[in-house]
Amino acid sequence: MIFLLFVNSSGLSDVTLQEGEIESLVRHFGSTWKSGIAHMAKSINTYFQNLKNGMSILKLCLTQLLLYNTRFQDIIKKLYANKSIPFSKELVPIQTVLYEIKKYSQ
Repeated sequence: MIFLLFVNSSGLSDVTLQEGEIESLVRHFGSTWKSGIAHMAKSINTYFQNLKNGMSILKLCLTQLLLYNTRFQDIIKKLYANKSIPFSKELVPIQTVLYEIKKYSQ
């Protein structure tokens, strides 16, 4: 069992996760992140007719995605500091996410 401590607007919050849940999150993200980016880009282009505004919003959203993915991987590395990560091949590399962001940001 893994305990995570988050800070939200109302203060500190404890979250308890099983190792299997973390692995499930990693696998789910790995299988859906590209289609999620494509869906996000399509939705933003549909709802924001001004291309400049749409691209700015898309870049901000993709930057947040990258930030959250980086933080999540940092948490995983801390949790498994003294042992190997059994699902390390399932983690989406930061460089891969950056490459996709560059493709959509042009």
